[in-house]
Amino acid sequence: MKKSFKTVLALILAAAALFALAGCRSSAMSWSAKYDGETLPIGTYIYFLAYSANEASTKAQDSETDVLKQQIDGEDAETWIRERAKFYLRNYFAAQKMMKDRGLSLSEEEQKQAKTTATSYWSSMATVMDEYGVAFTSYEKTVLEQVAISKLFDAIYGEDGEIETPISDIKEYLESNYFSYHYAIIGLYKETEEDGSDRLTDEELEAALAEINGWIDDYNSGKIDKDGFVKLYTESSYFFSENMEAEEYELEETIGKMDETSDFGKILKDTEIGKAAAVDYSTSGIYYVLFKDDIKDQSVTYVADESHRQALVREMRQDDFDELVEKTGESLEIEFNEKAMAKQDVSKFFKTK
Repeated sequence: MKKSFKTVLALILAAAALFALAGCRSSAMSWSAKYDGETLPIGTYIYFLAYSANEASTKAQDSETDVLKQQIDGEDAETWIRERAKFYLRNYFAAQKMMKDRGLSLSEEEQKQAKTTATSYWSSMATVMDEYGVAFTSYEKTVLEQVAISKLFDAIYGEDGEIETPISDIKEYLESNYFSYHYAIIGLYKETEEDGSDRLTDEELEAALAEINGWIDDYNSGKIDKDGFVKLYTESSYFFSENMEAEEYELEETIGKMDETSDFGKILKDTEIGKAAAVDYSTSGIYYVLFKDDIKDQSVTYVADESHRQALVREMRQDDFDELVEKTGESLEIEFNEKAMAKQDVSKFFKTK
């Protein structure tokens, strides 16, 4: 039987980079790593072990075999997990050094916001964290660290940062990695006498799909435009909109990341600009019609928005940032408490209830 993380713990660990400090005890086994006057307790290493074990479980090739009986990236799984946890310890100290070297620290307002965020999430995870011996102050530290990491990234790659990302590069990245499209969500249902609805099936469903696909063919051949499609759709018996009446209805518009593994991504990739195509979830009562636009028509306006630029720069520079932190970590002379770290049991992260 496959063994995996407890669901709640896995979600918690995946949501944070886990730079946490557990409660400190005055013994030779209470700490995990030291650098530049800062000592991380063994709880920090336990956090990183848990996170690394979660990573290993996603990398394991055989879902039916215990992760610890497999290899990860050519290494024994437990060895990989322990080395990965040390990697995160190095990165923790690297980030601290990089902040210090730049004279960066969190403002009172940033600290207050981080603590508020930590408090709001703690109630849903307290039971699991207590089981692993983690206090609220330890989790609060993880949130504070995430704010610090974000600030460090912006200081290096953000606007007016050390490494400038020209608007032209951001625009080119957007145009190469995103789709722009309008879409309609069509509900394949019919009303019942009790003011309810039933999903279309068999001949009724077949007839509905033939009609909708006919609209798509008419759009692609130039017989109708988007407004013509909307008119046909809103006047049909399967008009579906939670937010607008038929006379107010407009196609939804979005810019989304290319993901060729998703149904939408596959369809959009194979659809010409200016053409329409369907994403068929008709067995669930839903039919999407996508109208692929030319993202170049919107890229200038899109990157003019500061929040959009920031998000795109993070995507563009994240690998560079990770590499910079990793190289800094490798250069540090960190003292590891190997004896205390070796005593931590990795198998506990794969036990089921």
